Amino acid sequence: MKVVEEPNSFGLNNPFLPPSNRLQPKAAPSPVSGPEHLLSLAGRCFGYVESTYKYEFCPFYNVTQHEQTFRWNAYSGILGIWHEWEIENNTFVGMWMREGDSCGTKNRETKVLLVCGKNNRLAQVSEPSTCVYSLTFETPLVCHPHSLLVYPTLPEALQRKWD
Repeated sequence: MKVVEEPNSFGLNNPFLPPSNRLQPKAAPSPVSGPEHLLSLAGRCFGYVESTYKYEFCPFYNVTQHEQTFRWNAYSGILGIWHEWEIENNTFVGMWMREGDSCGTKNRETKVLLVCGKNNRLAQVSEPSTCVYSLTFETPLVCHPHSLLVYPTLPEALQRKWD
């Protein structure tokens, strides 16, 4: 008798599977916010394969990881759900995806850095500390030196207060 293994991620997120077989987020994503020209990224997803893992970044929604092996218990999970912008010196510097799947005593979370690039693409993934991930997303939408400034995104009333 021959035993054939297939990954538990087969058909993952297939809309025809019962909900219990799909990834289940702990919370809804925060409302879409930030520079208006980046809003065109909402509703799109970008993949990246490194070693035996496939990562998927869906701006303003979530980040997921899927182990691409034929083990019976291959990992597939949510690394973070869109939460907020990190801002430094009047500049949007990163997108925080929080409340991902449990990882021991805490939840997984991911910081996504947006850098200038020729195309929209997920360019790099790392795990600088346990269950905290860092993604680099390249896009031509941030190549202009003022593309990530906070001030232009503020409503007029807040701009007047700022001035």
